[in-house]
Formats: sequence, structure tokens, C-alpha cells
Amino acid sequence: MKGKDADSNLLHSSMRDEGGGRREYSRFIMSLSSKQRAYLSGLAQSMRPIIQIGKQGLNDPIKTSVRQALDARELIKISLLQNTDETVHEVAATLEEEIGAETVRKIGRVIILYKPSSKKENRKLSAKVKLI
Repeated sequence: MKGKDADSNLLHSSMRDEGGGRREYSRFIMSLSSKQRAYLSGLAQSMRPIIQIGKQGLNDPIKTSVRQALDARELIKISLLQNTDETVHEVAATLEEEIGAETVRKIGRVIILYKPSSKKENRKLSAKVKLI
């Protein structure tokens, strides 16, 4: 981000547990600005969903596919089929928590996710996003 310290763009993630208390997670997630979200949404507009979640829900093989796709592309679309029992909000929250991806936008039954790649050769998009 321009003119800002890199650490100021990070948020500590937390979630409420069953007892009403807060569980703190040691990982940090990047918080996207509205301009960054708008840029990523524009790029994702022409993309097709590459992962579909059906009646088996968000299981481990799908989470692995999401991790691999984000590592290769940094920006992906996921669609929820009509026969799934999960909601868009549940799936997005689970993927944010377990994978560390950032939800760019939820449109109907489609989720747009962004996560900078862990491989240097795949970090083409994240360099542009940082400059915004």
C-alpha cells in the first residue's frame, strides 16, 4: 500500500467459540482496501468458476483444490451448486479461517477469493494489488 506501513494492513483474526468467548488465532490475514477489492472484482468478472461445491459440501479434497488453485492463480471463483446444504457465507468464512484466503466478493452463489501465492514465480497479481 502506498505510504502505509505494511503491518498496518494486517488484522488479527478471531472467532467466537461455543461458550461465547473469543478464540484467537495466531495467523494474520491481509485486509484488502475497497480499491483493491474493486480491482480484483473487475479482474474476476471475466473469469469462470473453477471449483464447484455440491451435495458433499466443503470437504477436505475441495479445500485442497482451493489451496492449490489459489497458490497457482491467486484469484479464483468458486460456485455453490443448488444441491448443497452450505451457504455462501459459511463456505467463505471456513475458507478464510482454514486457508487464509481473503473474500473479495460474494455474489449470489459465487465466491471470489484472493490469496497471494507462496511461490515467487506465481506472484504476478499480488504485486499489482500491493501498489493500489
